Amino acid sequence: ARTNLQDQPYINNKISPDYGEANLNLEPFYSSSKSFVKLHSLDKVLPCEGQQEVQVEYIIKHRELKNDIDHFDLHYLVTFKGSVQDYGSLEISTENKNDDLHGKATLKLPLSAGTSSTFRALVYTILPDGDIVADSAKYRIQQCLQNKVSIGFSPDEVLPGSDVSLKIQAAPGSLCGLRVVDQSVVLMKPDKELTADKVYNLFPFRDDGRYDDRINEYEGLCPYSDFDYYPRWGLHSRGDQDVYSLFEVYIHTN
Repeated sequence: ARTNLQDQPYINNKISPDYGEANLNLEPFYSSSKSFVKLHSLDKVLPCEGQQEVQVEYIIKHRELKNDIDHFDLHYLVTFKGSVQDYGSLEISTENKNDDLHGKATLKLPLSAGTSSTFRALVYTILPDGDIVADSAKYRIQQCLQNKVSIGFSPDEVLPGSDVSLKIQAAPGSLCGLRVVDQSVVLMKPDKELTADKVYNLFPFRDDGRYDDRINEYEGLCPYSDFDYYPRWGLHSRGDQDVYSLFEVYIHTN
């Protein structure tokens, strides 16, 4: 859709509306079977423990299923920093033998500090003819540390010069360090406090949806021709996506 904006003539002492501009780029997704799945994304930041339900919407052409099939499987993968953290499948019934299958399913994705601060989920199904239908989404999760540590005084409030007990509780394998400062120091310089965000910034990880540079295949330019002064350039790609671009894995076969 496109809106034609026309310049309005200026009229003294008259307020004219000012309409902003916006754009949305859509990339076509190719599927030879005309079947699709959609993994819905979430705008909120997820907690770093428990489970999160996400919706999967599917459109499966009935002609792609065999007559004796009473269900198909939706498989899912959860990846973080290039490795698979969790996987599973859902069984979808195909009771209606005439119409195309259009419905929704719910995935329960596990949340943990091991997948902070972003992770990707991939959902796919393999049709009887070998066609793969898939979709992926990226989710944000709170930046939490795996080693849970707590500290507290007993009692919480005492008179100056009184004896207090310091209680430290930590997960097995934790390395704990103590720093004792006056509370005024924290109030004057809150940026000096050690937080989970600062720890994660020490080990930055960029998830831009591309292959790692260590395994990315270099696509060199076409060689020079005897008749052309400039190198030959290939046709401009439309950027169409397919299911293999969603997996973001290298598949080696013999």
